[in-house]
Amino acid sequence: MTENTVSTLIFLIVIFVWLVLPALIAHLNGRKWVRWFILGAILPIMSLVILALLPRPKDKNKLESSVARNSSNENNNLSEDVAKASSDDPQENLRLTELTNQAVGSLEFQIEVASAYVESGLDIGRFCRKYNLDQTALMAWTEQHLGFEDSIEEVQVENGLKSWTTVPTGNEQTRSETISEDANNETFDSGADKIDTSVHQSEIAKRSSAWFDATTNVGTEFDGRFVMSIETFQVEGPDDDGDYSMDIGFNVENSSSEEISLIKKNLVLEQATLGAVMGEINDREECLLDPGETLELSSWTRINEHCLDTSDENIVVNFFASFYSSENFRFNEIEVPNIPNTTTASIQAIDSNLVGPEIKISIFRAEEVPYDEEDDDPNEDKLELKISLENKSSVYLEEIETRVSLVARNGAEIDETSEQLEILTPHSGALLQPSFWGIKRSKLKDAKINVALKVHRLVGTQSIRETQKLTT
Repeated sequence: MTENTVSTLIFLIVIFVWLVLPALIAHLNGRKWVRWFILGAILPIMSLVILALLPRPKDKNKLESSVARNSSNENNNLSEDVAKASSDDPQENLRLTELTNQAVGSLEFQIEVASAYVESGLDIGRFCRKYNLDQTALMAWTEQHLGFEDSIEEVQVENGLKSWTTVPTGNEQTRSETISEDANNETFDSGADKIDTSVHQSEIAKRSSAWFDATTNVGTEFDGRFVMSIETFQVEGPDDDGDYSMDIGFNVENSSSEEISLIKKNLVLEQATLGAVMGEINDREECLLDPGETLELSSWTRINEHCLDTSDENIVVNFFASFYSSENFRFNEIEVPNIPNTTTASIQAIDSNLVGPEIKISIFRAEEVPYDEEDDDPNEDKLELKISLENKSSVYLEEIETRVSLVARNGAEIDETSEQLEILTPHSGALLQPSFWGIKRSKLKDAKINVALKVHRLVGTQSIRETQKLTT
């Protein structure tokens, strides 16, 4: 055997191990070989390791025998209906290959199509239209094979908030005409309340608003939950630098039954020819807005004339406000460890619909070491806290903040710190780790820790859209 033949053989073996072997193993294990062929080309050795570590797919024969015992004649009839409907349109049959390669109407076909529907996040009507499936059959497969007793739409809503466009794009002209009629009547219907818009008639070309209820996951227009309007729109400029300054005043009325403690607002300014030209994002307004009370909000921004289409005197103001209620907790004092390298802990119950059922707090005391070995002992210690928190609700919690104060034996506050968490997903937990550094040991004798917790829950969002005149 010549040296060239040996080299060629070695090369072919390497190519086989590199590209073919991962794809072959994946195919034999019931996985998609194309994906593993590509992964083998990128990570040849790693792909084999991953395949070795991955658990084998569930035995479909066992699943078939288990499901077959529960199959009903009704479900078989539904399968025949779907098979007939799917075979009518060759293009739709090609679409079904995106979901499964199993025979239409077979048990494997039902399981894989139902799984694809749940994972897609689409509502059942849209999914069935996309793949030309029978809605009743799909729901029956989902309930029987995947164990969902409630509608999948309810399950999807529980797992996250649904979103939709608040300003329609397909019938914008029709909506504009409707809104113009409302403007001519000098009132804007918001459900239980009416807003006087006579001061804006010369300035407003279009106006729209929408409410999203985070509790019921229902979006409606003008249901009166939060009455919001643009009260002032003042433009100055351009100045010597070519800048326009805009001062916009908003009025919000809490028409809900909840106490609002935080408002997050976003402002987007648009022109028809340019799109978004300027805005303001994630502006916070801490408040205490009781039901029935009103609050004035304001936004100020500056735009250079080169960023504007000065030939267009109209500018669209989009204002989005998110309203939050809050829960506040104060916990019993916790003693600081008397000596370094020790820990004290406390488990305290929480009476809340959002978090709990308890909070776990531990305090570790450690010695501060000198920066240089030649330096003397600084006679200082550090305190490291670990606070375990769980979201037991089905809603997202936001702006979670824990405030910790270190109190001396005489009641005086030595120091204060805080730790924030932006979002805590439903039915999950998190660890907050505030700490104190460089505390004199003499101050830590018989000292105590006070912990306070605040969590915010989204009540709903309100948006408003108005066209104003870009005139000074």
